[in-house]
Amino acid sequence: MKDDEAISMWRGDCHDCRRQARNGDQHIWNGIIRSLKMAIDPVCKMTVDEKKSAATSDYNGKKYYFCAKGCKIVFDKNPEKYLAKK
Repeated sequence: MKDDEAISMWRGDCHDCRRQARNGDQHIWNGIIRSLKMAIDPVCKMTVDEKKSAATSDYNGKKYYFCAKGCKIVFDKNPEKYLAKK
């Protein structure tokens, strides 16, 4: 997917994506987020631009991005709490 297509979908210009999102297809939005180099802050669940994140942590070979340094501090104290599947 090209960046301009992803941006169009993210803005809701794609009718199919809007329909699927209304039907609860979260994987579509997750794909759009990944294509735009966005991440989800594991603490507050906010969408974070990887290039502009306030902080990052490496845990078990994966990089996590945070909206604020406070979220990183909380995550670093107990990463498994925020990575556990709910």
